[in-house]
Amino acid sequence: MPQTCRLALLAATALLLAPPGRGMAAVYDWSATTGGATASGTFLTADTPLGGPYLITGMTGTIEGVAVTGVLPAGTVVGGVQVDNLLYMPAPFLDWPGVGFTLAAPIGGDTTGAFFYDSAGPNYGYANTAHPFQGITLTSFVVTPASAVPEPAGLLAVGVGLLGLGFARRRAGRLAG
Repeated sequence: MPQTCRLALLAATALLLAPPGRGMAAVYDWSATTGGATASGTFLTADTPLGGPYLITGMTGTIEGVAVTGVLPAGTVVGGVQVDNLLYMPAPFLDWPGVGFTLAAPIGGDTTGAFFYDSAGPNYGYANTAHPFQGITLTSFVVTPASAVPEPAGLLAVGVGLLGLGFARRRAGRLAG
């Protein structure tokens, strides 16, 4: 196999097998229950060095049948506490200030809310203006890795590498024939 072909194949393989980290955003599924109410959806996190918390940059899903429409900026006050929108590793978990989000329709009179972890409990909770922090304890709150989402530059590099590999193989076939 020609040297160019081997290099293109190696580059494409490295990009495809790269773990979430530099150049990658990670997606996490979340679900919560309390009493008869359920909620579920996904978190999209920003690229973060390994070992640090991930900044939640996007959130989708439903809470009590109401659509989650986005993430509030870090530092926004929800239920009396400023959210930080951080997701910690290695086992995905939220911290005390938690993640703030917006809703398509009011729940408890508010179109914003937050999920958080209360280490004094230890429990996960839900808060909004009507229900300040520690107002509603969640029966369960689970966050699991969904998949890695390559950013456009990474996909472009893989595409160029595979295209180069195809041209190299075609050229090698012509030279041999």
